Amino acid sequence: MHSKKTRQWLGTALLITVLLVLIAGVLFPLFATAKTSGGPDHCRAHLQQLALSTVMYRTDNDERLPPAATWADAMGALVKNKILFTCGRVRDRRAGQFGHAFHASLGLKSATEIPNLANEVVIFDSSDLSWNANGSLSLLPPIPRGTRKVHGIAFLVGDARYLTVRELLQISTGLPIH
Repeated sequence: MHSKKTRQWLGTALLITVLLVLIAGVLFPLFATAKTSGGPDHCRAHLQQLALSTVMYRTDNDERLPPAATWADAMGALVKNKILFTCGRVRDRRAGQFGHAFHASLGLKSATEIPNLANEVVIFDSSDLSWNANGSLSLLPPIPRGTRKVHGIAFLVGDARYLTVRELLQISTGLPIH
């Protein structure tokens, strides 16, 4: 009788072990995918924080935007964590990936001179990875993010989104894009 209970217990333990292995085999790849796909949202969150910091900078400076050539330095007092100026997806800054740049035509401009703040691009994904990178949207990386082919774009109202070039052109007209 003792051996029958032992066999039954061993059978139950083996069944539980097999089930745990199967569940782990299904869940671990899902966790790995979630971590990988979380990267772009992490970058969008950084762009969002930079966009909100730009709004705060404007508020503190009589609606004037920071100078384009030193925008990251100028906003340094508002952005305590310098990691926000980077995208976690850029593993090797020499690999020609993307960082963030300030739209140069907005440098020192007053927000009161801009007709539609909601559609005005202020910070965007850039192939220029230097600190204080600035220029036109022609700096957008030639190869956008992921399968949707999107670029990270931050607007003057403090909003940040991923947009395709086509979506960006529908929002803002007259933007020089490659």
